[in-house]
Amino acid sequence: GARKRDWRPWLLGLGMEVAARELGKKEVRERTVAGWRVTGLEKEELTRRRWGIAWWGMRGAFYENVTR
Repeated sequence: GARKRDWRPWLLGLGMEVAARELGKKEVRERTVAGWRVTGLEKEELTRRRWGIAWWGMRGAFYENVTR
């Protein structure tokens, strides 16, 4: 229906994910400069989040208007 075609929730979620990713990248850069390393668990989480955003992008308004 019309609600599935609404882009606002999708865009809000995408904006939040991009902001979280940028904050994460900033944290990794700062830790690397300080001599710290990203742990395996953190790498795993970043990979999981990348896949999650890809799958999430294929549903909702994006799916209804573009993918489908």
